[in-house]
Formats: sequence, structure tokens, C-alpha cells
Amino acid sequence: MNPVHHPHKDENGKVIVLAQPSMPTPEAAWHCADHHATTVPASPMPEALNGIAVAQWTNAPSTESGWASLVAGCTFDEPPFEPPPGKKAASGVVVVEADGRVWLVSPTNQFGGYANTFPKGRVAGADQGSLRANAVREAHEESGLKIDLTGFLVDVPRSTTFTRYYVGRRIGGCPSAMGWESQAVHLVPGALLPTVAAHKNDAPILAALDAHLAVQQPAQAAGHWADDPYWTDAFEHYSTAREMGNDRLMLDLAAIERALHDADGPAHRLMEAMASVKAQEGHDGYQGAPRLVLALLMRLAAYDGHVARPVCE
Repeated sequence: MNPVHHPHKDENGKVIVLAQPSMPTPEAAWHCADHHATTVPASPMPEALNGIAVAQWTNAPSTESGWASLVAGCTFDEPPFEPPPGKKAASGVVVVEADGRVWLVSPTNQFGGYANTFPKGRVAGADQGSLRANAVREAHEESGLKIDLTGFLVDVPRSTTFTRYYVGRRIGGCPSAMGWESQAVHLVPGALLPTVAAHKNDAPILAALDAHLAVQQPAQAAGHWADDPYWTDAFEHYSTAREMGNDRLMLDLAAIERALHDADGPAHRLMEAMASVKAQEGHDGYQGAPRLVLALLMRLAAYDGHVARPVCE
């Protein structure tokens, strides 16, 4: 059998032979929130995933200042970073997809003993800006993704490093454009993470992620249209979710947006009618308006093309 080479040479310009090449999954797996999807270098990818285009990030920064500029707008808080004596500073990121799955990378030839893990790498400085910029850069280099950092996750000591992990979300990029350090990139359902990211060093990251998602879950559940007594409350939740960058809650928000803004559609006409009731009868009058818009939006969940979590055979 002919050897399989990584399409990218290593940092010293040497050709990399893959001892055990990874295999990509069928394209359908990318669109099923309960499926583990895998891509390898240069493998075909869907044009879009969860409403975000999948395309190689061709103008990624090439300088330290360029990467720093990408995290200058991050506003979340994080604790002081204090590596123990003798430990090198490092940073990484856990990227959570809109459908709830998590991105992992397979280090080339299981470097460091990791079959699968989260993007990470050493950083020269231990200041907040350097840690954040490094996490975004490592995510791109190892997974091909363009990400935003959304919060602090956990600090993890290793044998030679002390690594700060952030939580992030994908905003672009293409995983099959991974660099030489990775031989595969995966999108993994939460329930499968302990078996896919099975290295003992990743256990505290998984525990921190579980705690993080448990805190986030109530806010997601509160966004279900059926929980809102009036269409105005539902629309407020919808608008907040879109402003936060969420594409999906329990219904497909993009589909709902199209329905709401279709001037000839029933949802838009019903909202106009309710606004007319308010104009004629005041706030008390339209508080009792029928929940027809909510019923219509909930009907969207009955169609396969509009469910947030596709049912896959």
C-alpha cells in the first residue's frame, strides 16, 4: 500500500507520512446533531453548516498584532492567569457548534499521545491578550475554523504547561483546511465526548464544559416560542437570540425570520393585525390577542426542513 502523506509539510518543511490515516464520514453526518462527523485534509465539505458558510479563511492574520486585533473586542471576564513555577503558558479553546456538538481535532500521528483533543498550543506571553489571541490562532491552525471567543472555561495543569481554555463559537472557516498538526477534525455530540476525547488530561475540560453548558441551558430553554403568552414576548426572545449570534434554539430561527418578514405571508399579516388592535384598543386590548402567530410558528416544527435537530436514520 502506498503511504499517505499529509497535504501540508511540517514547520521544518518535511513531508509527513500518516501512520494511520483518518477517514471522513458521509456528508449527511454534518447535518445531524446526533451524529459524529469527521473530515480529513482537503476532503469535501457542505457549503454551509447551521446557517454559517463553510469556506476556507483565506485572509487569516499573519502577524501577532493581527491575531490580537481579533480578540480586542472580547468583553467577558476571566480570572488571573498564574502558571505554577516551571510551567509554560498555553491556551486553547472548546468550540461549541450551534447544534450543540463540539469540535475536536486529531493530532497528526497521535502527537503527544492524543487520539482526539481540543485545539491548544504554547504562548510566549501570559497576559490576557496573548492567551486569547493564541487560542484563536491555534483553533484556526489545527481545525481550519474561524472562531469568536465567548468566555473563560478552565485552567488545566499539564506535565510541562499550564493551559487556559476558553469557550468559543464558529463564525467561519473550513475544517478540511486544517494545518499539518491535525490529520482530522471532528464535530461530536456531547454524549459522545467522553469516549472520543478520552485522554485523561482532557477529563477536567469535559467536566468544566458540562458545568458551563448546564448554566447555559436554562437560557436556551426559555427561548422556546411555546413558553411565551403573547407574540410580543416571543418576538423579543427571538430578537435577543439573533443579536447574540444564535441561529437556532428549539426552532429554526432563520426560517422564522423569513416567515416574519415576508410581507405577503400569514405571520407578518397577523402581526400587523395585532398591532392594529393595540392602536384601537390600547395595550390591554392586544394583550388578549389570539396566539395565532405562535401556533403558526410552532407548526414550522412539524416540517423536517425547519427542525433545529434533524431526525436522522
